[in-house]
Amino acid sequence: MASVITDRNLLAALQRDSTLTAQDLADTLHMSASQAGRRRQRLEADGYITGYRARLSPEKLGLTVEAFIQLVMATLTGEAD
Repeated sequence: MASVITDRNLLAALQRDSTLTAQDLADTLHMSASQAGRRRQRLEADGYITGYRARLSPEKLGLTVEAFIQLVMATLTGEAD
């Protein structure tokens, strides 16, 4: 049971900051860096972690417009208009 809780805590930490090193994870989870690194590798190998992504700043990229679009379609009756 403790192993599952530790894995969940490790996954939560990586969701907050995927750049955490094994030592950072170890400090957070109160274990050795080698244990934290092995757990991370196992979770990657088992498919719990499927990748890492960079979050980009829209402002820095010059993307200053945000739009929401709503599309409403009429019901198809089968008759030609």
